[in-house]
Amino acid sequence: CGEHCDQSCAVCICDFEECDELIRLPCGHVFHKDCVSTWLNEHNTCPTCRYELPTEDI
Repeated sequence: CGEHCDQSCAVCICDFEECDELIRLPCGHVFHKDCVSTWLNEHNTCPTCRYELPTEDI
């Protein structure tokens, strides 16, 4: 967690906790792994900035 402990996931709006599994997208935004995986099943963009992710990276 480290520097992300004072931040929250834009998908579920919950704060990051020490034990959470996090994923950083190429644009730099960080999300809970499960939250962003669910989002990326339906979209190929960052939930925060709409950065378009290459399909092969999803």
